[in-house]
Amino acid sequence: MKLYLMRHGAYELENIHNGNPLSEQGKTDVTRMADFLSSNPIAVSNIFHSEKKRALQTAELISRGFNSKHPLQLHEGLNPNDDIATLMDSVLEWDEDILIVGHLPYLSKLASKLIVNDEYKEILSFKTGTLACLERIEQTRFSINWVLEPSLFDY
Repeated sequence: MKLYLMRHGAYELENIHNGNPLSEQGKTDVTRMADFLSSNPIAVSNIFHSEKKRALQTAELISRGFNSKHPLQLHEGLNPNDDIATLMDSVLEWDEDILIVGHLPYLSKLASKLIVNDEYKEILSFKTGTLACLERIEQTRFSINWVLEPSLFDY
């Protein structure tokens, strides 16, 4: 089972009244990554995103690089400071590949818990627009398969 974790793209900090949407740079970064992935789309069962606008926009753009059985889905409990314990139980039961689009510090804590069983030991640095692939190696443990950052697609 593979778990894909993606931090939303760069967003407009000053545009809080509009839900902090993706900036033009954020849209460009995520679109370039989706274009790269679309030549060989990654199959997943679901693409989950938080309720925040920037996560939804990122999920919509990156979904072109994925082949999902189901449409994008809002998933409760993926906001920046939510407790990862709620999702951990689900992750450990999943047997199909999943993409989660979310935020810091949530994604960092989730990855650390899955990799070294310590959510407070930062293992992965999720810059905006970063996509990481974790792979289950034991029932409760994952390893880092690969990581893509937007800077790889600057041209």
